Parts: sequence; structure tokens; C-alpha cells
Amino acid sequence: MQHKGNSCMGRVKNIFFICLLCLGSMVAYADDAVAVSDWSNDTENQAYALIHWAREGSVVDRIDRLTSYFVDQQTSYVDGPLGEGVEGDYNQKPLYRFDLFDCTTFVEMVLALAYTRPESIKEDLSAFEEMVKLIRYGNGESSFLTRNHFPSADWIPNNTVGNGLLRDVSHEVSLWGYGAVSLALIDKQGWYQHFDDNNTPICLVDNDQPYPNCDGGIDDQIRALKVCLR
Repeated sequence: MQHKGNSCMGRVKNIFFICLLCLGSMVAYADDAVAVSDWSNDTENQAYALIHWAREGSVVDRIDRLTSYFVDQQTSYVDGPLGEGVEGDYNQKPLYRFDLFDCTTFVEMVLALAYTRPESIKEDLSAFEEMVKLIRYGNGESSFLTRNHFPSADWIPNNTVGNGLLRDVSHEVSLWGYGAVSLALIDKQGWYQHFDDNNTPICLVDNDQPYPNCDGGIDDQIRALKVCLR
């Protein structure tokens, strides 16, 4: 794994195992990783294979196994590798993938795979896709505007109080039973308004080529987003 990604992935795993779920120490699955490395590069087939491969044990066990696998595979770190899919209004990057992660999408993909049971995907991956949406978006509604962009304002509340997938145990695992609290104002509308060509992944893939069904250029997409938020 690239240096930045390796450091970030390590911190993310600590979040899983210490701050949110208290999952314990990491376990390597070297023998399984060899078999998994031969899987197809097709994303849908990978989803099926990963869900079945990690099916044994509790959710904690499955998270442990999946995180170890991705780290062992030295999966590359790329900022913002996911979007709302080809039907997304503003960001047509894939809804899920397993070859590139940033910190947040690493957590999201592992959770979605761990929470999806093999018996729910016998006919298609709709159950897994719905789980991805439940984790990545407010009320499971897939859109750029409802995506959990901010951890403290969106991601954590929506995945604890909102859908009950996780429980915040920060105070339980702190050394003194409490933690310092810092308050900050997050102006989401102002954040959207400051998007520009240089920092907006809207309508672009990693090599700056447009995604399918991406009508208009970057400027048109940003103008439409800003109008929507006024």
C-alpha cells in the first residue's frame, strides 16, 4: 500500500476496533488471502465473493477478516473514489469498488460487506447496494446532497442514532470515562458553494475523462448544484 494510504488505513482500523466497536486486535488471514487474490477483477463478482468469503462468525469477525484482507492486498489510497453511480446527478463515480479506497470509503465498504449476509444476495446484489446506501447516505437516499460528507455532522449521527448500525463508545473506552468536547459550526451550504474545477470530482474519473451519462461539463454541473442550494 502506498505510504499515505497505509498510514490512513491503519488509523481507520483503529477507529473500528477502538473508538466505535472495540473489536480487539487484528488477525491476519494469509492462507485465505492467497485464494482471494485469484478472484475476478469484475466488481460485482468481487462483491459476491467477498461476502461469501467473510460469512463466518459475528459482524466483528467479518470486519476483522475483511480489513485484514484489504490491508494485506496493499489496496491503493485515492481520495474520493466513490460517487452515486452512472445515474448520479452530480457525481457518477461508482457506488462501490474494492480496488481503491480513502479513509471513509474503506470503512464504508468493509461495513457494507460485513453486514450483508450471503443468503440475501442469492439473486442479485440489491441487498448489498442498499446496505452501501444506508451507510453512505442520510436515510439511505443515494444523492450527492444526502451523502454523509462530514463525519461529526453526518456520518456518525446517521450510522448511530439514525440507522443503529454502530454505537459510539468513545466515553466508555476513554481512560477517565469522559472526553473533551470541541464545538464547531459546519456550514454545509457554504461548503457546497465553494466547489470549483480544481477540487470537485463531479463528472470526472481518475484520469479526467467523463463518466457515462455525464451531460455537460464541470462548470455546468457545479452551477446546477449551486442553484439547487440557494
